[in-house]
Amino acid sequence: MGYLKLPFPPDKINLGLMITCLIVAVFVIVKHKSNIKRLLNGTENGFGSKRKTPKA
Repeated sequence: MGYLKLPFPPDKINLGLMITCLIVAVFVIVKHKSNIKRLLNGTENGFGSKRKTPKA
């Protein structure tokens, strides 16, 4: 108990795949930074929601 069981041996981790995933994740966050800010501020339209006015 209290440990994470990996579905593969720790020595079989594909370092290239991990680096690629990290680069893609950073790219997505940077590319959508303004959208993320608007979502956090409540001014970005969500799926099927109406635009909210920003809180003053």
